Amino acid sequence: MIENINYLQPKKIQVFLATYNRPHLIEKTIDSILNQSYKLFELIISDNSTNDDTSIIINKKYVNQVKYIHRIPTNPQHFNLILNDVTSDYFMIFHDDDTMHSNMLEYLCKIINERKEIVAVGANARIIENGQLKRNFFYKDLKSDITIYDREQIIKAYSVQKFVPLPGYLYRREVAEKMKFNTNYGRKNCDAAFIIDLLTLGPIVFVARPLMDYYKHKDQDSKIYDFIGILKLIGYIRKSSEYHKNHPLIIRFRIQNIYAEMKYRLSNDKISVISKRYLHLIKLLIKYSITEFFPKIILLTIYYKLLKLQKINQK
Repeated sequence: MIENINYLQPKKIQVFLATYNRPHLIEKTIDSILNQSYKLFELIISDNSTNDDTSIIINKKYVNQVKYIHRIPTNPQHFNLILNDVTSDYFMIFHDDDTMHSNMLEYLCKIINERKEIVAVGANARIIENGQLKRNFFYKDLKSDITIYDREQIIKAYSVQKFVPLPGYLYRREVAEKMKFNTNYGRKNCDAAFIIDLLTLGPIVFVARPLMDYYKHKDQDSKIYDFIGILKLIGYIRKSSEYHKNHPLIIRFRIQNIYAEMKYRLSNDKISVISKRYLHLIKLLIKYSITEFFPKIILLTIYYKLLKLQKINQK
């Protein structure tokens, strides 16, 4: 717990826990939120599941502790429905497969309460993979808290993977009143566009200290790489900034997207090394990244092909 906190005025927080077909994960997340040192909050389970498994858990274990809302399962605008329900001073949208450290709300609330100019505050995280602590810092190079003032600053950081939106931002209510998530700006990566647009309302703070655990697991949405979604995000970045298509930052972002797509497809045996697509992407890597991403993808190609041969021989 943070010592000697003098809140200017305690603020009510709504914590929306967005969940979709993950009843086996949600209990640890709910427990981590209910265990917060800051008590002036309401936990709202926003369930977009296609079954009743999560509601059964809520009714069995968390009656009178949380508010439960079941959304239309096929609605793609889940987060926008959440924004429509915001009535508190501050709010947070948290994911059903991550957990909060016990002082997360207290720490973030202190910052946003004392700095009236900022519209949101987020935090670093520990990485938990397959149930084991993988890294103590999601952003290991972040040594101190940073304040981000404009779109270009966050676009530059995002494009070189120094700063990627994590779940768990604490927002002021005006964000819900003035903004929406737009899937045209990156599909499942539209949260990045949301954070970029947030800078039109005011600065945001990102805390270097880990205040949550970010889980990597087999059921995670990010396990499926969305190449087209990133292309759409890059297109929106170009549209909303002064970065033209041949700007070095945009080129690097596109090459990173190509590399990530090839890595995903190679690791899941979804691309042939003699296919036109593979050869086309290789040509692009040679053209734009012969010293960085091209050698990496060649090594990965060899590795995964040897791995595949080993599996075949074992059969």
